[in-house]
Amino acid sequence: MRCSKREVAVAAAVSVGAVLVVAVIGSIAAATSAEQCAALRLPRWVPPPWLFGPVWTVLCALLAVAGWRAWSQGQGGRAVSRWLGTA
Repeated sequence: MRCSKREVAVAAAVSVGAVLVVAVIGSIAAATSAEQCAALRLPRWVPPPWLFGPVWTVLCALLAVAGWRAWSQGQGGRAVSRWLGTA
């Protein structure tokens, strides 16, 4: 069973909204992490700090796409539960 265009749009909006809410909460929680991280002795293979922003942006976008696809594939609550990690 396929979803209507309206249902697909709602699924996209909810998926993006959920990821944005979690990203903002994580950003607030990690506001002082730069100072704490700078105080640590890090191994040589740790990526540079400027790389974390772009990587997290891509990961969050992929999470939103995954949630949208799970919802809009017409599998109902089962696929969304898997996306949320509650199944």
